[in-house]
Amino acid sequence: MIEPYQALGLVPTMRGIRHRDEIAVNLEHLSHLIKAASWLSSLDLPVRLIAVPEGALQGFNDEVLDLDHEEFAAQCAIDIPGPETDYLGALARRWNVYLMAQAKAKHPEFPGRFFNVGFVLSPEGEVILRHHKVVPLLPVEHSVTPHNVWDKWIELYGRTLDAFYPVADTQIGRLGFLMANEGSYPENARGMAMNGAEVLYRGQIVGRHDYSGGSSWVAGTIDIEALRRFRANAQWDNWIKDLTTEQYQLIYERPIYPKNLYLDRAPYTHDDYRREVIARQIDLMHERDIWVSRDK
Repeated sequence: MIEPYQALGLVPTMRGIRHRDEIAVNLEHLSHLIKAASWLSSLDLPVRLIAVPEGALQGFNDEVLDLDHEEFAAQCAIDIPGPETDYLGALARRWNVYLMAQAKAKHPEFPGRFFNVGFVLSPEGEVILRHHKVVPLLPVEHSVTPHNVWDKWIELYGRTLDAFYPVADTQIGRLGFLMANEGSYPENARGMAMNGAEVLYRGQIVGRHDYSGGSSWVAGTIDIEALRRFRANAQWDNWIKDLTTEQYQLIYERPIYPKNLYLDRAPYTHDDYRREVIARQIDLMHERDIWVSRDK
């Protein structure tokens, strides 16, 4: 049985980097924030999970400044595992928590490229899950996704839910990621749910923090047993058990967004992406008469 526990969402000051060495400043800042948040929030229930937000290690310079993808991969992207995850792993051990975080990271099978990766560290400090973001902020984020390198990704990991929506089965529940723009598409949340996720790096609101003028955190209670009891007993609004999958497959039979976009080239700059991808996708929707053109 999993007793209720506190989950913390950190609200750190984010500093953009231009070189990997500069991540050290952000890591030190996180260590102080985790110390304060863990001690104070554990006065009610034990803190078992800490979420470090997207951008906390490296900021968002690669997309805001439209940086060259290969240059950022070489100078700023991390390795998982690596020194940065070792540092965070030590914090997970110190506070006996599972720690979920994000970073722009390399992949040994895709030299010169970086992905946006969510990762989970165990209370022993080990990396127990890596989730490669499936939908970046498409007009500006330069991260490569599994769909961008579809053929190679399938060859490496197979055509399974685990390849795109991995879940870590832990002592505090099954953990998964739904990062930023991934949540704009309901299929991604459903993919995580169908793969057994119980606690998401995102999810419904379990705590509120109305002031964000400085570094802080927000705490909320997680009750896994209540969730499992609901799933086993709810007759109506436990909807995922009622999916009519044959019907929904009709929506997705014809491909829309091009796969393998970056299998043989680096991601586009902002202007090139707008011209080469966005404009063509809009034309495609008009050609298929899914959208009505303004010219009609």
